[in-house]
Amino acid sequence: MQTSAGRRASATAAAEVVLLVGAFIVLPFRGDRWWLGALVGLTLLAATVPLTVRRVRRVLVSERPVLEAAEALAVLLTMIVVGFQAGSSPLGPYFGRKPIRLCACAPGTRTTG
Repeated sequence: MQTSAGRRASATAAAEVVLLVGAFIVLPFRGDRWWLGALVGLTLLAATVPLTVRRVRRVLVSERPVLEAAEALAVLLTMIVVGFQAGSSPLGPYFGRKPIRLCACAPGTRTTG
């Protein structure tokens, strides 16, 4: 049975994941403020290392190490994925990378299936 402190920690981890995904959705990756998305992404990546060290220490002394580790993994993996995507999406065209498209078909063509 989970204590109120355990539920609070789980809710905090879930809120952090939702906040990161929400920030990713609203960050500008094109236009005049493309640099803002890149800056947030690179900051997330830089913050991943010290946060990982802190979370590992917390797991080592926790009464519920499995739950603590799962929460840490959820937050840290979200930070890494959002950080890489937010950092690389705006900078991609400057390094010769083509934008990622959700559909591999050429514009204006139809596919049959």
